[in-house]
Amino acid sequence: MHSKMVANRQRLSASLESSAFTHAADVAQRANEVLSELLAEGETFPDLETLQILIGRRLEQKRERMLELDRRHIDEIVKDRALRRQRDGATGKLRQTVILIRDSFDGAYGPSRCEEILGFGTRIPQDPMLLRQLTATAIAYMEEPGFTLPEKKLDGVEWSAEAFVRQLREPYDELVEAQEQLAREDRKSNKTIKLKNEAIEDFDDTSRRGANCLVGLYTLAKEDLWAERVRPPARRPGSGSSSGSDSDSGSDEPQVEETVPASTAGEGGDEPESPPAPTDAT
Repeated sequence: MHSKMVANRQRLSASLESSAFTHAADVAQRANEVLSELLAEGETFPDLETLQILIGRRLEQKRERMLELDRRHIDEIVKDRALRRQRDGATGKLRQTVILIRDSFDGAYGPSRCEEILGFGTRIPQDPMLLRQLTATAIAYMEEPGFTLPEKKLDGVEWSAEAFVRQLREPYDELVEAQEQLAREDRKSNKTIKLKNEAIEDFDDTSRRGANCLVGLYTLAKEDLWAERVRPPARRPGSGSSSGSDSDSGSDEPQVEETVPASTAGEGGDEPESPPAPTDAT
């Protein structure tokens, strides 16, 4: 799977590469027919066939690099999604444990006493970081050597701080680990998206220059139809992309990526615009 912008560029590159390889011999021969009479004594005609083949290879090289980095970035996105599921599962488990402890505490010691002593009140946060901080504070309170429980309001109810700390620890530790792994993967995603964007920009520059070179050769060989088919679109003023088009403005996120809340998002950088789908240059 590749992202939409990269897939569009892949189609563009296939068209240009095919044109460069397919028409190389014919264009070189016709250019020779046009210019050979101008050669001075001792001069030889340039190898335009090899030149076109090299242009095609250069495009192929830049395309492969772009695809490789796009695939690498999508792999990071898949890892991020799995870690987000793990984080959300640990958050749900921890929150449920906190609610049970709060209800048990208030049942034994009176309404709102858990909020006064441990901080677990009527509103338990759903945000993973806020819940993590709240739980860490409560655990720290209960593990203090001088921690004491208030007078119970209901006899026959046993409440153990040590037991509840153990029950909080498992989902709490799982949440901490998931968040730390996610933070590391977010940094990797930042790096892969940067490399991917650089590869896209490099491809755009190479494809435009290569296409312009082919246009010149085809025009010289009086193959105006071929020239028109590989001619790159005019660059729009103020556009950040060398081959962008309004027709493809929109999200370039692959299907595997989910929306990330602003509080946990780790990716940075916008991707270049996508080029229009090429016509068949062959």
